[in-house]
Amino acid sequence: MLHRCNILTNLLLLLFLCHCGITRIKVALAAEEELATNSDSALPSLQVEECVVDLNGQCQNTDTSQNDKTEVLETEFASEDDDADEEDDDADEDANENDDDVWIKGRAYQIGEYLKCPWNYETDESESSLVEIHTDGTWKKFNEIYHQVVDRERSSLPPQFEGSGFQVPVEIKYMKKIGRGVFAKESIPRGQLVWKSINTAEFIRPQDYRDFLRALPQNLACDVIIWAYTRMISREQKQTFKVCVDLDEGSFVNHSRNRLRANMELGIGRLLREDEDEEITWYGCDLEFYANRDIEAGEEIRANYDEFAELHGWGKMGL
Repeated sequence: MLHRCNILTNLLLLLFLCHCGITRIKVALAAEEELATNSDSALPSLQVEECVVDLNGQCQNTDTSQNDKTEVLETEFASEDDDADEEDDDADEDANENDDDVWIKGRAYQIGEYLKCPWNYETDESESSLVEIHTDGTWKKFNEIYHQVVDRERSSLPPQFEGSGFQVPVEIKYMKKIGRGVFAKESIPRGQLVWKSINTAEFIRPQDYRDFLRALPQNLACDVIIWAYTRMISREQKQTFKVCVDLDEGSFVNHSRNRLRANMELGIGRLLREDEDEEITWYGCDLEFYANRDIEAGEEIRANYDEFAELHGWGKMGL
């Protein structure tokens, strides 16, 4: 009897242990399922959908998310291109404003810098305007453009270019050390009228001078900037100046820094005698130059610019 009770007790204990084990297994399985569920919700699906190919070899069921990303990138790049175009437009507007500034209130040297004018003979001769010897056709072009810019009332040029202001035979040559120059083709006696200003353009208004430069081709505008000088208008208007530029071969006469070496100088109807006491002041752009000594054939004709060019006039005119 006692033996049976022990057997029954053992069976009951075994059943209890089995029940506890099963419960633990269920709890463990439930916890594992919950972990798997949370993992699936936290991580993106790595499932790859099978591609269904159409007649063109393209997937009919391709995920459009990649295409959406591509469109976004293309939109971003297009936006960047638009920004770059806007920056270019702003730069162009700034350049146009600078152009307007130069041609409205620019000084002569600023216009020369804007035009990239060559100021010496070190540049390639094929690219430099300083070696060009102008023909009558070029002087006629100067004349025509001047009349287009300056109205008839203020014009100082004849209606058409009819010839140089030189009164003696001369030849224009280019030499590397001096650039373009004027040379006598025959002997010139002392006191002979050499050149007079019959093709000298005058600009009383500074804006007319700027407009004239703007209307010219770049090489001719650079020549004018080099040649031009300022003069007092009259004895009564000593603080008022005008721009003068000789639009013929007279502009090729080079400067002699040593006044004693200049072989032509200013005069009024004749060469003034050295012993004359009266001081003569010339006004305006109408000038005459006479040989101050005998000039030999082949000799270069030179003048002293200080006789007629009044440099402070540029500042007075805002040029």
